Amino acid sequence: MSISLQSSPLIVAGVLTVLGVAFGAAAAESAEPCSGPSIHLELDSEPEWAAEIPALRARLRELEHVDGCARVVIRSAENGVSVDVTSGGRSASRLLTDPAELVRTVEALVVLPPEIAARARVDASEVPPNEPAPAPPAPVPSRMELGGGGSLRLGGSPLMVGGGVAAFADLADDGWLFGVDARWEFADGFVSAPAPNGFDMDSGAVGVGVGRRVQAGSVAADLLVGPTVVFESEEAFGPVAGPSDGIDASALDARIDATVRASGPASSRVRLYAAGDLEVSPRRALHKKELDPNLPPLPAWTSGLSLGVIWGTR
Repeated sequence: MSISLQSSPLIVAGVLTVLGVAFGAAAAESAEPCSGPSIHLELDSEPEWAAEIPALRARLRELEHVDGCARVVIRSAENGVSVDVTSGGRSASRLLTDPAELVRTVEALVVLPPEIAARARVDASEVPPNEPAPAPPAPVPSRMELGGGGSLRLGGSPLMVGGGVAAFADLADDGWLFGVDARWEFADGFVSAPAPNGFDMDSGAVGVGVGRRVQAGSVAADLLVGPTVVFESEEAFGPVAGPSDGIDASALDARIDATVRASGPASSRVRLYAAGDLEVSPRRALHKKELDPNLPPLPAWTSGLSLGVIWGTR
C-alpha cells in the first residue's frame, strides 16, 4: 500500500484532529470534581488483607467529611502492608501488621479535620438557589435649582458695608454642583474712610463655581469655589460746587470667591437657605486701587451673608 504525497497533509490533519479530541476528553475528565477516595491494591496474594477491602469501601461510603480527592494505595510490605494516602499537596503513610487495623487506619487518614470540614460546609438553607442579585442603587437624577434673597456685604481696606440682593442657579448632579451667581449692592458706604460730599457707591458681580454637596439628614451643605467678575462705581460732588464738577468713575475687578451654603428641608421643592461667601482680589491685595484722588480706595476683599429661598426640581 502506498500513500501519495498529495494525501499526506490530509492524513496529518486527521491525526491531529483525533489527538485533539482525545486530549480534550482527557482534560474534561480531569476537570471533573473529585467523587470520593480511590483505592488501589498492590497485594501479593494476601487473602487476609484482601478480605478487608469490601468492608473498607462500605465504611468510606458511610463517612461524612471524607477527602474526595484522596488516593489510597495499599501495597504488600514486610510482615504486613503499607497504606499511602495522597491528596493535593499532602501525603501520609502507615505500616500495618494486623488486617483488623486497615479500615480504622484508612478512615483516620481520609476524614478531614472538624475545623476544615466546618469551613468547607455550605448551608444550603442560607443561600436560596437562583436568588437574583440585588439591584444596584438607582442613579440620583440631576437637579436644577434657582435661589434668591437679600444680602449684606462687608469689605476691607478700607472698611465698607453694603446691602442688596443675590441670586444663583445650580445644577446638582450626584453630589457635584455647577452654578452661576449674581448680586447687586445698591447701597454701599465706607466706615473707616472719610467720604466726600454727595458720595454714592454701588457694585455688582457675576461668577461661576463648582463644588460638592453633603447631605446631613434634611439639611444640604454646599461648598463652591470659582472666579467672579465685580463691577464697582463711585460718584461724588466735586471739590468746587457746580453742575459740571461732579466725579464719576467705575472699575472692573477679577476675584476668587468661596461660598458655603446650607438649605433645607431636602424633601421639599421650596427650601430656605443661608449662605456666606468670601471673595478676594489678588491684584488689589498687592496694590491699592483708587478711581480718583478725591474718592475712597476700592476694597481688596468683601464678605457677604445672604438669606433667601431655593426652588428646585425633584
